[in-house]
Amino acid sequence: MRFIVYTAHFLGLPIPVTGYYINSFPYAPFAKPTLVSANSPLASLTYAYAWDAYMGKYAWTVNGSKGFWGDATVIVNGSGKTDTRVSGYFHGGTGTGHSTDENAIDLVSVQ
Repeated sequence: MRFIVYTAHFLGLPIPVTGYYINSFPYAPFAKPTLVSANSPLASLTYAYAWDAYMGKYAWTVNGSKGFWGDATVIVNGSGKTDTRVSGYFHGGTGTGHSTDENAIDLVSVQ
């Protein structure tokens, strides 16, 4: 599970912003992941094979955005399976192409 915490204030007052978020699994050899839960709107309720610009490669991705005032926490929880020993990078964060930018890349190893 990966979560993103947004804080948008100016002189202590909350301001309106749009938060963007993406969650991706390595494409091969992971089977299509399952979306377990999300507390914010998503473009799709299933992972799709798509280009992850931040990672610079195709991956299983789900993404979305939402407008908010001041503070927000976005949680996207997915589950992926493979029958092969593998290492790959999981990406959770805001993606690219907008003013908010916070990304995490975690090494996933299946032994």
